Amino acid sequence: MTNIQRVFSALGILLILGLLVLPGALGDTEPAERSHAPDDLLVVVMDVGQGDGIFIRTPGGKNILIDAGQDARRGVLPFLRAQNITRIDALVASHPHADHMGGAAAVMRYADVRQVLDSGKNHATPQYEEFLSTIRELEIPYRNPRAGEKLNWDPALDVMVLHPDNADYDNVNDNSIVIRVAYKGVSFLFTGDAEEEAEDVILGSFRGRLKSDVLKVPHHGSRTSSTPEFLDAVQPKYAVISCGHQNSFRHPRPETLRNLEQVDAKIIRTDIEGYVMFKTDGKKIRTYQSPVPFPKIDLPAGNPRPFDGPEWSGKAAAREEEAVLEAGPGENLWSHIANAPRWMMPAPPGAWSCGVSVNTQLSRKTESGLILWSDEKNFVIFGRQEERLTALTVVKNGRVSLGPEQLVFTPGRIAFRKTARFLEALAYDAPEKTWRVLWRLSKKDMPRIARDARIGVYAKSWGNGEAAATFTDFRIAAALP
Repeated sequence: MTNIQRVFSALGILLILGLLVLPGALGDTEPAERSHAPDDLLVVVMDVGQGDGIFIRTPGGKNILIDAGQDARRGVLPFLRAQNITRIDALVASHPHADHMGGAAAVMRYADVRQVLDSGKNHATPQYEEFLSTIRELEIPYRNPRAGEKLNWDPALDVMVLHPDNADYDNVNDNSIVIRVAYKGVSFLFTGDAEEEAEDVILGSFRGRLKSDVLKVPHHGSRTSSTPEFLDAVQPKYAVISCGHQNSFRHPRPETLRNLEQVDAKIIRTDIEGYVMFKTDGKKIRTYQSPVPFPKIDLPAGNPRPFDGPEWSGKAAAREEEAVLEAGPGENLWSHIANAPRWMMPAPPGAWSCGVSVNTQLSRKTESGLILWSDEKNFVIFGRQEERLTALTVVKNGRVSLGPEQLVFTPGRIAFRKTARFLEALAYDAPEKTWRVLWRLSKKDMPRIARDARIGVYAKSWGNGEAAATFTDFRIAAALP
């Protein structure tokens, strides 16, 4: 077995087992793009698959995170990295189920988390034990808020805890922290996985104070939550359901959707619309739905490279304007034959960008996309995976230093962009007709990029399925503006 085969064999095992070590916070960062006015309240319900992950930027600039999904590498960390968010003023773990707090430990190791709020319900799982041990290790202030308590997140906000009152319910979901955030005349209700018993308790204590413009629907739209009585008290204009694409629980349930329709709520689902953003000045609410709500960027067009040269021969069927790559089980196929990156296009010196259109036919545990190759121990792979995932993996000095970090999104065009300070992974947002920065790697995070580094396309399979991808319009543009 060659050295490169050993590297990718180990990488495949790590991808399957999900045991990759997450890096620390980004260094050498640029100022984050101001996506809202200083006096706006921004709420982003992230697309984390089957789970919850909600980011809040207060009018005063505080960063709040409610839950972090099953795995922070899917949705949460890519969002924080792309927005250059390295400080979390309060991290709320609504309850100790893995699809809500499984990614919390990784967030605490990535960002400067100033405080953790937890329901206090003991739940003996590896994820919850890691969550608590990380808090102790990093000495992060920790406490258990209770119903009726006000949270001092921002002087401009009225933040009230509505649940739990004692965190001793038999059903773990019914111990969820429920928070209402009001900004002037606009309000949001965040409910975790609260079910019918918790809803009844909340109604008993706060019935007259539940009305909210935006409801994060409890328990991913399960039929055990969102009772007609509870929804009648909330009267939401918008009902956001955070659930996974084609999830095994069949969330949201038809009964819940009917209940929401009865109160005339506009239903927005992350499994359909992707990330959901709300901006408000306290008077009006603006909504944005996009699979890639990340910073926009202009990308030079470059000149298309034809696929009719010797670089695209061998197992890759080549025509003038497209190349078809197929990888069998366990194979890593680059632009020529398995494990032969020497056939890829040379990367221009200095600043450059490289983009490609990709049409994939993927089975489970397969991937295809772009690769930036320096040597056997330093490379970046960025591509489309199973379901509708876009993933980035970085290997530095022979070890996986980042990834696979994933977004629930499958763009038709992807690209790399290298500047003097960053290496960026980009995707084309077709509805917006613009490129978006999905990941930004600083010099600290990126691998060593040698002068003879090469760029190419690849297909790989690490399971029992086969990967096939058609690549078109391969472009390299140098001399970025």
